[in-house]
Amino acid sequence: MKSGNQCILLVADQAFRALFEKNRAVMLFIEPFSGTIVDANPAAADYLGYPRARLREMTIAQINTSPSQDLAAVRRKASSHQQDAFEFRYRLASGELRDVEVVLTPIAVDDSVLLFSIVQDITRKKETERVLRIHEDRYRATFESSLDGISIGRLDSGAILDVNPAFLSIFGYARHEVVGHSSLDLGIWVDPEDRRRIVELMRSESQCQNIQARFRKKNGISFWGLMSVTKIDIDGGPHLLFVFRDTTDSKEAERKIANLAF
Repeated sequence: MKSGNQCILLVADQAFRALFEKNRAVMLFIEPFSGTIVDANPAAADYLGYPRARLREMTIAQINTSPSQDLAAVRRKASSHQQDAFEFRYRLASGELRDVEVVLTPIAVDDSVLLFSIVQDITRKKETERVLRIHEDRYRATFESSLDGISIGRLDSGAILDVNPAFLSIFGYARHEVVGHSSLDLGIWVDPEDRRRIVELMRSESQCQNIQARFRKKNGISFWGLMSVTKIDIDGGPHLLFVFRDTTDSKEAERKIANLAF
């Protein structure tokens, strides 16, 4: 007759086996030293494309595209509780490559320790991240190389989050003098009412273009500028993207033409 503890362990083992067999998550038991796949649940067989009997004859290195020495180091980290979550690229039986996140937990089974592996496919997530990085890189390249001055600031406080090199060149400031301050703090508006009117307009509009105003550089020199403003959302909060262009030369040309005409 089994003791109370033995009965509890038996029930727990049966419950875990039922969870292992019926769970939709991909689950594997891996021998930590050799990387041999000791067992795989039906979900793992479906996902990886191998029969369960075949998986039990394989090592994880036959599925994971990482170098064998790196996988051995990962198993050592997981076995010693140094790290439990990892990202890999798996090659399925079909040859298809999939990005996965794997959680490895050492579990005592009989007189040995196995790594219990739960695998989650993150291929779509990784692709989304890749596309976002491409868009961010393109935006950053445009932002940095634009000949127009660009600033991004909060709609409520006006605090500037970022400016491009052209903005610093136009207004004559260093980056650390601008970021964290508002355009009113810097005094770049000859008439501060111009900014107030724009902010009020942008509370109800999403964009306004080709607005003429007079601005002031750090050295006190004022100039005519053409400005466009777009409302953008950053971390759930409304921000304004300003694009400035110094139109002093064109204004001077207009003045000369007018003098000649009259």
